[in-house]
Amino acid sequence: DEQQNTSKTLVVGLQCPQGGGKTTMCQVLEGLFAAEGKHCSVISIDDFYLPHKELEKVAARHSTNPLLAGRGPPGTHDATLMRSTIMALCSHQGVVALPRYDKTAHDGSGDRRPVDQWPKVQAPVDIIILEGWCLGFLPQENIDDPHLRTINQFLRTDLAPIYGLFDSFITLTVDDPAVVYDWREQAEAKSRAEGLGAMSKSQVRAFVDRYMPLYKQYLPAFYATFLPSNVDGDKKKYLVKSGSKDKMLRIPIDRHRTPTLP
Repeated sequence: DEQQNTSKTLVVGLQCPQGGGKTTMCQVLEGLFAAEGKHCSVISIDDFYLPHKELEKVAARHSTNPLLAGRGPPGTHDATLMRSTIMALCSHQGVVALPRYDKTAHDGSGDRRPVDQWPKVQAPVDIIILEGWCLGFLPQENIDDPHLRTINQFLRTDLAPIYGLFDSFITLTVDDPAVVYDWREQAEAKSRAEGLGAMSKSQVRAFVDRYMPLYKQYLPAFYATFLPSNVDGDKKKYLVKSGSKDKMLRIPIDRHRTPTLP
């Protein structure tokens, strides 16, 4: 069952394919909220990936499923830790530690950082932004691909129940998710240049290959939930209601990560 957010904390979901600017947008929003005297805490679903050894166990249990060969899709996150962290930020009176994930560990395969390296914040906070590449994807019926059917079940049991915590949702949309290949290589090239653990070009392509079936399966239906409407004269806003409370904002971007609103 979906958990509901009944606290005064505003919980915002933010979705965009990898490399599209989620982190930058969150930093800007965090700064804007701070200027208004609001305490905003940004967390990513990437920080809730399972520890490296647990990821290896997932891969072993699903050894014939290439989509689960490493971190990335639903089934590779610690959904329980994700829910408990959000709820603690909403209602806990005291200090909350925010999980952090080191994507450079194990030659780019990644691992969860030790708890003593997690940043701590005073709760409850005013605003939480949870960002992730597959946030908002909903489980579907009658999926033909057996590998995707497994992912679909993890999506149903792990991520989808968290959506009930959101008060609003933002998505940065792209015309073609294949741009992720270029965006991911740019990020890894930067890490290689800085002497950090990073994937090679061939590893980047293999890594992104595991995401593409999910983008093709889920993005069209997901984008269809964000319908454009014009408000305030010539100002073009993309707002829709979802249920009785959720507000959604859609911002199309091009391959240079530039917004393309009319």
